Amino acid sequence: MIDFPEAGDDGVSKKRILKGQKIKNKKRSIIRMLKVIPTLLVALFKISIVLFLLCFMSVILLGAYDIIVNSKYLRLKNTIILGADEKLRKEIIAASGLDKNVSLLELNIKNLKAKIQSHPWIKSVEFKKRYPHELIINVEKQVPKAIVLQDDLYYICLLYTSDAADELDG
Repeated sequence: MIDFPEAGDDGVSKKRILKGQKIKNKKRSIIRMLKVIPTLLVALFKISIVLFLLCFMSVILLGAYDIIVNSKYLRLKNTIILGADEKLRKEIIAASGLDKNVSLLELNIKNLKAKIQSHPWIKSVEFKKRYPHELIINVEKQVPKAIVLQDDLYYICLLYTSDAADELDG
């Protein structure tokens, strides 16, 4: 039990002593919470505005990307194939699946290269995009080193490096 001095003792009152002690007052904690809530709401509102703006900008940029990719100004109009005869050109176009509705931005060069290099007469292939409408395909044709005559005509392609082929020829 707390012993309180009398009101007249040294000018100290009971209210002053109780005020100095830490006593939890429920009214004070509720008031403090009510003061914090508006600042939390303002922070939550600001965060939601920033997230909304990020989403809005993302939608705008995706729309712009879609418009650019599907634009008629970047459509493939000319395909130039160098290093191949007419028959091989038709086979390359058929194997690659190139058509006029493809955008140069959408062309996947790795897949296109794999498709074309799978042809038995193609040794290597290089691509060059010439914007806005042209794709240049430079192919190196496989050269047969020998012809074998049996029931049908067969070509034999030796797959040596140039140094090894020179030693065989020499």
